[in-house]
Amino acid sequence: MISLDDLNAVKAGGVPFEFEYKFNNGKSSGVFIQVLGSESETVAVETAAIMAAERARKTAIEAQGGEYEFDAVKVGKELAAARIIGWRGIKEEFNPANAKKLCNTNHMIADQVMQKSNSLENFIKL
Repeated sequence: MISLDDLNAVKAGGVPFEFEYKFNNGKSSGVFIQVLGSESETVAVETAAIMAAERARKTAIEAQGGEYEFDAVKVGKELAAARIIGWRGIKEEFNPANAKKLCNTNHMIADQVMQKSNSLENFIKL
C-alpha cells in the first residue's frame, strides 16, 4: 500500500529535479537545469510574491488613472524563473537574476521549466 507521505507533492516538489534543455528538433543542448516542483513550499511562496507584486502594480496604475493590462507572458516567465534553483552547462553562475534573464530571453527554456516542474512524476517516486 501507498502512504499519504508517498503522495505528498509539497514535500516531494522540494527535492530538485534536473533535466536537459532540448531543442525543438530533440537535439541535446548540454544545458542541465534543476527545478523545484510546482507544489513545493518554495514555489508557493515565490508564486504568491510574484502575484502580490502584480496586484500592487495594478493598484498603482489604476490609482493614477491608468488602465491595467495583465501581461500573462511576463508573469509566466517570472513564475518559470522562480522554479529554477541551479544549472550546469551555462557559463554564467546561477542566481535568481540570471534565472530571470534566461527565462525572459528563451521562451523554450521557460516552457520546458514549467512543464518539468508541473509533472508530478518527476518528483513523486512510487
